[in-house]
Amino acid sequence: MRFHEALGEVIREQRLAKGLTLREVSANGYVSMGHLSDVENARKEGSSAFIDGVAKGLGVNAYDLIIEAGYRMASGE
Repeated sequence: MRFHEALGEVIREQRLAKGLTLREVSANGYVSMGHLSDVENARKEGSSAFIDGVAKGLGVNAYDLIIEAGYRMASGE
């Protein structure tokens, strides 16, 4: 698994666990809803600014998203 794939999974899982829509996360995090969807589906990679925005939209720390994605990538989930 590549990092951008793992990151997309983590973002989607966090969003769904919090009961948030793509629109809500994008509005709260000031990121494009289309780009958020593309990252969640591993069609695009997210920059550090994008990850910061998504984290804000989710109400979590950016480093938590990055660390969880790293664990998944390392474990091959």
